[in-house]
Amino acid sequence: MASEAQTAWFVDTLARHVRLHFKPEVLAALQSVRVRILPRAAIGTGPPGICLPNDIPPALGSVVTTISFCGTSIGLVQPVPKPSEAGWKAVECDGVPVWWVHADGVVTPAWNLFATCTALLCAEEERGARTDRYNGFVAAGSRRAMNGLLERPTVNELFALLAAAAVALHQRRECWFDVSDLVLPPLLFLSHDCDNLFGNSMWLQLARAKRLGFGTRQRPGPDMHQLIWMMRGWRQPADGFASEVDDFMEIEENYGFWSRFYFLVGQRGRFGARTTRELTRAVVKRIRAPHEVGLHYNHIKWRSKDSLERQIGQLANDGGAPVLTGRAHYLSIDVESSPEMWEAVGLALDESFGSAEVPMFRLGFSGLFRWFSTSMDRQLRLVECPLLFMDQAMRTRWPDDPLTGMMTWVRHISRIGGCVSLLFHPGFLGNPEFQPDPGFYSRILEALRVAGVRQMSTKQVMEQFDV
Repeated sequence: MASEAQTAWFVDTLARHVRLHFKPEVLAALQSVRVRILPRAAIGTGPPGICLPNDIPPALGSVVTTISFCGTSIGLVQPVPKPSEAGWKAVECDGVPVWWVHADGVVTPAWNLFATCTALLCAEEERGARTDRYNGFVAAGSRRAMNGLLERPTVNELFALLAAAAVALHQRRECWFDVSDLVLPPLLFLSHDCDNLFGNSMWLQLARAKRLGFGTRQRPGPDMHQLIWMMRGWRQPADGFASEVDDFMEIEENYGFWSRFYFLVGQRGRFGARTTRELTRAVVKRIRAPHEVGLHYNHIKWRSKDSLERQIGQLANDGGAPVLTGRAHYLSIDVESSPEMWEAVGLALDESFGSAEVPMFRLGFSGLFRWFSTSMDRQLRLVECPLLFMDQAMRTRWPDDPLTGMMTWVRHISRIGGCVSLLFHPGFLGNPEFQPDPGFYSRILEALRVAGVRQMSTKQVMEQFDV
């Protein structure tokens, strides 16, 4: 059973999500009908409102049942039987029981909503699970890879379902599955991990040499093209790397957007900073408002709080502004301790929970929320924005048409409320070594502008979440 602190965190997370992604009348309805979280045996008691059982263990690997909702579909897992007492009836959608409603006005889900959401947002599936050699998430080891939930923003869907039920109860109308006219456009988070800023980096050149001899997955055998990139790296090191930092800013500003640039600093090496502090500092100083500078946590000694504090101090000195946001290099995360460490060093926003393999909803959520520490049994002063789309991962998932694949997910999010987070590395904008389609990023921004997405600065995020 969830602790009192975790229960309070869930209610707070739901309310903040509704405030960010729905019109004000939805939050008013949610507060009016009351959401109570209690053991299943106590569901039938107390005043009218929405009651969520908190003593049913989650089963994220269960079969997914989909229902129609807001012009799209949402997925439900782990059905909960109707309470045995008299007076309960089902509210159905597409012939599927979704809510159990009592004559006294108590409403409870026919699916394990509370435990599903808390297990996903707390990354319960990742605790003790197999990781890759960089301590990153392995999709193949997830139960949700089998039932399709990795490709669903399950928490967003269930929060929207709760919002619709609250509106139906508040307005006393039988419209349980449609709040289309009350959903706000998605929030957009654009970012760039500045791993390789110069084409003559020793580690990049060694990688090219390896591809020269052994080829790549796309071009097996010796790849003589690598000689071109090696020579270009020596002769024009900034071309297609540091130069793209300026190009990203210009293109984004043309569409009315801005982004966060995450820089590697500290100890140098294959898993650390790829260039000198002086060269990195020169690029950092070119970042102009409203674009922001954040830290790409150095993978060397990534578990060390002291090392992370030194990296933050170095980047803050070089950039002339506090460093409040970050993402882990190689997405190296220990769910048992990393968020607590990020909070302890003063970070306000993290964007590390994603995947370089393919786009996925790693936490079942596409939004913002304050992390809950199960070891400390408290809500942290750290906001998490899970990463959804990464440049090369999009081409892996949708090789024929990555833009259409991406926008299919964006349209789904726009129906239920949430965030769209997108990462492009310098080198993947127009550099032909890595990007076969130099107009790809511009077409993405155009599609997002048409979708009416909104943006929030880190300061605004901190204000919204009281951090």
